[in-house]
Amino acid sequence: MSEYFPEDHINNTLLNDQLYAICIRQSRYDEARKLLEQAVEVIKKTEGRKSIEFVTALRSLGELYSINGKYDEAKKAIEQSYRLSRKVSDQAVEVPEINSVEEMADLYITTGYYEGAQEILQESIKARTKKFGDNTYQLIRPYQLLGEVYLLKGDFIEAEKNAKKQVKNKYPEPIFWGSFVMIGMN
Repeated sequence: MSEYFPEDHINNTLLNDQLYAICIRQSRYDEARKLLEQAVEVIKKTEGRKSIEFVTALRSLGELYSINGKYDEAKKAIEQSYRLSRKVSDQAVEVPEINSVEEMADLYITTGYYEGAQEILQESIKARTKKFGDNTYQLIRPYQLLGEVYLLKGDFIEAEKNAKKQVKNKYPEPIFWGSFVMIGMN
């Protein structure tokens, strides 16, 4: 690691983060996993389990496990990240909770657990609609994933409905104001 800090020093997690990204780009997944696992442990010791840094590192580790086909480990890491992100969301401005839901749903879809994916996506859509309204980019990915779930289950009508909702939020109806066009203001 670093000759300036002990192996379990928090500053090494910053270095790990940069090295992890390089390893991923170079498809050196085993090295990336080791770096990320070490970062998770250091952050847990120094910052605690209820820190944004820990939640983010744990979520990244879950993503990496999923890339490598280690779905049980991925599910465990992503679910733990999601639970913890809900606890720290009151303490921070930006918490990676939203991505965790999508990653967990994507993992459920990959492993064939469609009911679980459908449940958390519907919950996510309901929460996001309540928080941001029904015409927001925040709904694009959940609708896309929910449409995928319905498509895989053979419910083509529901899949199409979700695809239309996704497109509606991606390309909202323009409002004409004078000679200017404002998008997404309706």
